[in-house]
Amino acid sequence: MKKITLSLCAVFYLIACFLFLVIPEHAFLVGATFIIALAMTILTFYFHLTEIRNFVKSTFGRNLLSNFTAFFLLFCILAVLNFIVFKKGGIWDLSQRKLNTLSDLTVKTVDKFDEKVEMVVFSNKESKNAILSLLELYKNENTSLVTSYYDPELRPDMIAQYGVTVSPSIVLVKGDKKVIVTRILELGITNGLIRLQRKEDPTICFNYHPKFQDSTDNGFTGLIHVLKQSAYKLNVIDLLQAKAIPETCNVFSILEPTNDFSKEQVEKLSSYYENGGRIFGAFMPNFRGEKLTNLKKFFEDNGLIIHNDVVIDPANSLESSKGTAPIITSFDKLHINQDFRERVFLPLASSVSAAKDFVKNFHSLASSSPKSWAEQKLISVIAGDFKKDSADIAGPIDMAAAITREDAPALMAIGNTSFISNKFFSYQSNFKFISNLYHWMTGQGQLASMNSVVFKEKPLLVSVIEKQMIFYFSIVILPLIFLIVALVLYQRRKFAA
Repeated sequence: MKKITLSLCAVFYLIACFLFLVIPEHAFLVGATFIIALAMTILTFYFHLTEIRNFVKSTFGRNLLSNFTAFFLLFCILAVLNFIVFKKGGIWDLSQRKLNTLSDLTVKTVDKFDEKVEMVVFSNKESKNAILSLLELYKNENTSLVTSYYDPELRPDMIAQYGVTVSPSIVLVKGDKKVIVTRILELGITNGLIRLQRKEDPTICFNYHPKFQDSTDNGFTGLIHVLKQSAYKLNVIDLLQAKAIPETCNVFSILEPTNDFSKEQVEKLSSYYENGGRIFGAFMPNFRGEKLTNLKKFFEDNGLIIHNDVVIDPANSLESSKGTAPIITSFDKLHINQDFRERVFLPLASSVSAAKDFVKNFHSLASSSPKSWAEQKLISVIAGDFKKDSADIAGPIDMAAAITREDAPALMAIGNTSFISNKFFSYQSNFKFISNLYHWMTGQGQLASMNSVVFKEKPLLVSVIEKQMIFYFSIVILPLIFLIVALVLYQRRKFAA
C-alpha cells in the first residue's frame, strides 16, 4: 500500500510539472494538481509516521536527509544567482547576423523611457513564446517596460478594450496614449515605441508619380510600404492641380521626375522652401539629353547641382555591372549613416555637387571610391564602351548631398532612384539608407530601420513525431528512469542493511 501511494504521489507531481510547462496560463488546473499531490504526500506521512521516523533516525536516513538539505541549499543559491544574472546580466548572441540582439537605434529608443510602458500581446499559443522572447530583449534594456499576454479566443473582452482587430498584435500603452503594432518584428515594435513618444507622426509629401501605384519591378510600392512601416504619414500631391504645398508637409519629395516643372510649379516649390519647407529630389541620368532645366535650376539656385552624367566605379561596384552600379564607399559625417556598415549601390547614378555660394552648407551623403569618375559621354555608357579621359571628372564622386540651413536639413538630392525600386526590394540596406535620409530630413534624427523583413532564415525543421519524442523523453521517460533507478538503489541498500 505504501509503494502504491508513493507511486501515485510521484505521478501527480510529474503531471503537475507537465501541466506547468505546457499550459502555465491555466493556474487553477496546475495549482489543483499540485495540491492533490501535496495532500497525498501529507496523508502518506501521516499513515506511515512511525516508519518515517525510524527511517530518518537510521544512518542511511540521516545521510540522505543531510545530502538533500545540502542539495536544496545549493539549488537555492543557484536560483538566486540565476535570477540576478537574468535581471542584470548580459546577452551573448551567437547567430551569424546578430538576429537576437537589438540594434543600437532600438537601444537608444528604449533607454528614453522613464515611465511605465505596457506591452500587451494578443496572439495564439503557437506565436506566444516567440513574441514574448522578443519582448524580453526590450525588457532587458529597460525595466520600465512590462509585458502581459492574452489569448484572443479566450479573452474577447480584452480585445474590445484595446481595440485589436488583427492577431497577432502588440498594444503599446503609455499613460493615455496607445499604439497598436501588427508587424511583429524589431522594426515594427521599435517604430511603435517611437510613435508612442511623438506628439504626432511626421508627414512626407510626394509629387504625384504613377509609379507609386506600380507594383512591378520599376514601381515604388516597396518604398511606400517601408515608409508606412517606419511611422510616417504619407501624402501624394499633384503640383499641377494643387494651389500650394501644404505646411503640414515635413518634407516634399520629388522622385524620378520625367517631365520638367513649369514656372508655376517652380514658384510653388520656391514658396514652400522659402517658408522653411524641406525638399528632397531623386533623379536619374537622361540619356536623350537634359529635359529638367527648370527643376534642376531651382536646385542649383539653392545650392545643389545635379549633373547629367553617370558615375563609373569599376573597382567597387556590383559584379557584372562594369562599374555602372557603384557601391557607396563613404557616407555622411552628420551621423545619419556615418556608422552604416551595410553595402548600398546606386545603378546608373548621376553626380551631385555644390553650387558656388553654398560650399559651406554643402554635405556629402554618399560618395564613390577614389578610382571612380563621372562619365560625361552617356552614349559610351549605352554602348558599354567607356574609358576615363580628360573630359571626365575624377573620383571620389558625390552621388547624394544636402544643403543645410541653420544646421538643419533644407535641400537634398540624390542622383538615382532605381536603387529603391521594387526590383531591389530584397536589398534591405538600400531601403535602410533612404529611410535614414528621410528621417533626418523630417527632423526626427535616425530612423529605426533594422532587421530586414526580406532575409529569410533557414530554420531547423523538426517533424511532429520528432517533437513528441523529444518532449516525452525529456519530460516523462528520463525522470521516470531516474526515479526507478533511485528506488532500486534504495531497495538494494535497504536489504543490504
